This record gives sequence, structure tokens and C-alpha cells, in this order.
Amino acid sequence: REDNNNNNNKKKKKKDGMALLLVNTWVGERRYENMGTVAILISMGALLGRVTPSQLLLMALIEVPLYAINFYIVHHYLRMTDAGGSATIHVFGCYFGLAASLIIGKPEHMTPSTSIYHSELLTMIGTLFLWLYFPSFNAYFAYAAPIQESGYDGLRRQSDRTRAFVNTVIALCASTIAAFIVSKCNRKGKINMTYIQNATLAGGVAMGACADLYTNPAGAVAIGFFAGVLSTIGFKLYETACPSVGLYDTRGVNNLHGMPGILGCVASAITVGSFNDKSRYRRDMHHQGAYQIAGLCVTFGIAVVGGLITGLLMKVLPSPKVAYNDSEHFIVAETDYYYGTIRGKQKGASD
Repeated sequence: REDNNNNNNKKKKKKDGMALLLVNTWVGERRYENMGTVAILISMGALLGRVTPSQLLLMALIEVPLYAINFYIVHHYLRMTDAGGSATIHVFGCYFGLAASLIIGKPEHMTPSTSIYHSELLTMIGTLFLWLYFPSFNAYFAYAAPIQESGYDGLRRQSDRTRAFVNTVIALCASTIAAFIVSKCNRKGKINMTYIQNATLAGGVAMGACADLYTNPAGAVAIGFFAGVLSTIGFKLYETACPSVGLYDTRGVNNLHGMPGILGCVASAITVGSFNDKSRYRRDMHHQGAYQIAGLCVTFGIAVVGGLITGLLMKVLPSPKVAYNDSEHFIVAETDYYYGTIRGKQKGASD
């Protein structure tokens, strides 16, 4: 009878933990679930310019609980190691947005979606901030006390945080070098700022799942360098490959978050065997690699199915009359707003 009571208490604790996780993800009180906002921003990058604010709001309202469910399954059932969110944040946000983008499709009227040069230079400010803070992002979650409310008993050591910080810095340096090398090897032999501002961050994305593992410096360099190469090549191929199949990715989230995130999960499945004890997840760490891949597959499945359903619901709402044009919701220059000039009357401005 006592055993039955204990089992019932454990089941009740898991159910209560799931409910608590969902509630806290919606209200944003807990540090783990706060990162769901990052996944939403990644998804928004795939749809930017082709949807209205009301459609984005609907997407966020649906994506947040799906993120919480996926987070719970991956971390509390599969017990996947993913300190920096390569799977739960980057892969989930990317393919949720791309699935919704596939349903939204190509608008009837489009203005050119490419950016002007000085806009690309100003965007590098954001890249620099992300580059500097990425090690802290990956390392912060590398050390965490057990979450008793949701039945997660994984143990992590303080040294994991230091290791995650160092590994992420090394991977970012490697991806930066790779981005410049591959960008230089184009037909014109010149560096493309779009590639640089994105691919330089790919190392941090890929290192998320294995930041706190014993990758050793050579492994961190390899992961970061390959992520930079993969991201830069992805940006080069996107211009012809994706639009031909009806898939539009405004900010190239597949190249920065999707493919490097998958690379990081695969790398974590290989390097997770470096732990020789069962203190972290109470299982043989040589078997943990299979759970790493399982977590990636579950995340991908929930993201794609959820994104497709969300895209169908978003199409019910009115779409922008002209894509990549802010004049429908903002005051912009009467002419040449695409080319960055500020002349002529402002639309919506009073005389």
C-alpha cells in the first residue's frame, strides 16, 4: 500500500510539475521558461515582413505553450543535455517559423527584401552584442539546481558553467574565422556583410547542446568552424534553393539557428560519452547519445507540426497588402523608403 501511495505521489508531482511549467512559461516567472521568448523571436525572423502584427501575436500565443510542452518532454522525460538550447530554443524556434512560413507562402505583391549596405553595417552592432554575451547565455544554464517541482533530478556541477563559457568563446572564434574565409571564397572574392553578421554567431548556436561537455579545445574549434562554414554556405544556397520550393526565410534563420542547432545536437550525442559516471542523469552516459538524438527529433516534430497548424490559423487573419513594406503600419518616406533616403512628404504625417 505504501508503494502504491509513493507511485501515486510521484505521478501527481509530475502532473503538477507540467502544469507549473506551463503556467510559468506563460507568465515568464522562471528563468528556464523565459527563454521561450528567444524561440519566438527566431520564428519571427522567418516571417518578418510578410505578416501583420496581429498574425505575429497569434503565433506567439500558440508557440509559447508548445515550447513549454517540448521543453518538458526533452528535459524532464528524455533528460537531454542542452544547456544553451541548441534544440529547445534554436531548432524549435527555427523550424516552427519555417513551417508557418511554408503555409503563409508568397504574397501577391512584394517589394525587394534585400537590405541596403549601411543598414547591414548598423546591424553589426547587434551581432557584436550577441557575440559578446553568447558565452554567458550558454553558460548560465550549465549549472542548475534540481527542479523538484517537475520531477527533474539531473545534477550539474559549478565547473560545468566555466567549461561552457570557455567552449563557447572558442567556438565563436572558430565560426568567425570560418565565416570570413568562406565569404571571401565567392565569385567576386569579396566579403558579404550578411554572411558575416550571421555566420559569426553560428558557433555559439552549435555549442549550446554540448557547451558544458568535455569537448576539449580541439573539439570546440571543430564544432565552431564547421558551424560557420555550414551557415555561410546555407546563406549562399538559400537565394536559389528555398524560394524555388515556395519557402521564404526573411532573416535566414535556418542558416543561423536551424542547421547549426542540429549540428550541435549531433555533436553533443558524440561528446556526451565523455562523462564516465551516472551522476548527471542516472543513466550510462554512453547511452545518453541516443537520448540526445531523440530530443532533437521530438523537438523537430513538435516544431514542424505546431508551425504548420499555426500557419493555417494565421492565414485566417488579414495579411499585408504588400510584403516587406512598413508603410501599412508605420510612417515612412513617400518615395525611396527602400533605398534609405529621407525625402518627400511622410505618409500619414500632418501638413
